[in-house]
Amino acid sequence: MNSQQSIGLLIVDDQPIVIEGLTSAFHAMTPHIDARSAGSIEEAISKFRNASQLSLILSDFTLLTAGGANCIESLKSEIAAVPVVVFSSNESPELIQRLFEAGAQGFVSKRSPIPVILGALQLVLAGGTYIPPQILSIIRKKATESLDHCVVTKSDRVQNAVNLTGRQMEVLNLLVEGRATKNICRELNISEGTAKAHITAIFRTLKIARRAQVPVAIGHQRMISAQTPARRSDARHEAD
Repeated sequence: MNSQQSIGLLIVDDQPIVIEGLTSAFHAMTPHIDARSAGSIEEAISKFRNASQLSLILSDFTLLTAGGANCIESLKSEIAAVPVVVFSSNESPELIQRLFEAGAQGFVSKRSPIPVILGALQLVLAGGTYIPPQILSIIRKKATESLDHCVVTKSDRVQNAVNLTGRQMEVLNLLVEGRATKNICRELNISEGTAKAHITAIFRTLKIARRAQVPVAIGHQRMISAQTPARRSDARHEAD
């Protein structure tokens, strides 16, 4: 996180001890977090509607599901168009996939140490997507099975993925890893404009609308790696 800029964080949880614990821990690690709280989705929307000072929302999973399937979109539309990170003790890969399909930008386990949670928030604030590594490996394994089936049935999504250019496949590979745009630029030695153009083309080809849908749409590192030329940090050219 930028050491000079205050980060507006809204924590949505119905357990005061959780809110107090997270707030104290975050403040101990960085003094630049302006943490607010709400005990329910309804309270969050009521108290912080159109709150321009917010940078990110960290919400308990149970409260999101209690409010209906569109709660993540409701938070974004009613409060602020900022990333939503979900935290829960339920680490079911199927559940996490549904959260990303609904618009979440990150998922952290309530069992995670505070530095891990803070690191996840930093990644999301930088424009990336955070999925716990152990969960991502399970999602990729399950996606491999479904994509193998799709290859047999010639799914449009898989066929489209094959039609991406080599450089687009490199960008896609980094998106699957949750990399932010600036990180992709450094890794591939390309400008931000070029990276954004590739990302836009990838989204159009895969028929998705946001970064958080990439692991769900692909989740298949083996397929990506098979189509991606070996990355060489000393041989990147803007003309690509």
